[in-house]
Amino acid sequence: MEYSDRWNDLLKVCLYFQRNPKPNLYIRELPIQVHTKFIEQNQGIIRSLLDEIIPKEQLNPIKGEKEYIFEKYFSLKYREPLIRIRILDPLVKTNYNFPATDISIPVSEFRSLSLGNCNCFITENLMNFLTLPLLKNSFAIFGSGYAVQALKTVSWLSQHSIFYWGDLDLDGFKILSQLRSYFPHAASIMMDSKTFEAFHEFAVPVAGAIAEILPHLTEEENRLYQYLAFHQKRLEQERISQEYVNKFLQNLS
Repeated sequence: MEYSDRWNDLLKVCLYFQRNPKPNLYIRELPIQVHTKFIEQNQGIIRSLLDEIIPKEQLNPIKGEKEYIFEKYFSLKYREPLIRIRILDPLVKTNYNFPATDISIPVSEFRSLSLGNCNCFITENLMNFLTLPLLKNSFAIFGSGYAVQALKTVSWLSQHSIFYWGDLDLDGFKILSQLRSYFPHAASIMMDSKTFEAFHEFAVPVAGAIAEILPHLTEEENRLYQYLAFHQKRLEQERISQEYVNKFLQNLS
């Protein structure tokens, strides 16, 4: 009764999916004679109907996902996260025929990429990603805070040395712990007490910082994490001098 005014259009959608249970198209590309936003605006009732007429083995339930559930469930294309990378070694750019040193790649295509034995540097913030110096046999990924979760399905990264550099604050260490849940071998850089002490004058107060149990930190990382929570402090990675960063990374290599 509630959908009687659009029942004919709902049937058009159902008929299409019954004949094409795995379209692999964007919603706007589906060749169905309904207006372009019809499916987007009626996902609830459409899913209820399709659940009854499409065999379960042709559906694609994905647990734990929060975005694009409808699209993934019915094998539709969706706006994928983009992985932004910088090639830090000109030889790597040449060897793998990259058209530029700074490019963004849909995560599904990034999964099929492999860069040999290169070192991978992941930064939390954009400016630090952009100002990483040239490093032999290395590339960088812009983690963009908690968006680093987009990397969890990129299995080939587990074969690379991974170095994570984030803010010296509670969120920075939470993101580090999150990354290690995907890649246990990931190492942190410039997220230690020595770095904090060197730039403590640039640390700022933060209200309401409450430490949680983070299962994937080292003892040293956890001590600093607890210290920052107790003293309500944070040091953004942008406040660390470029000279210090360059020297640290040169020594690392």
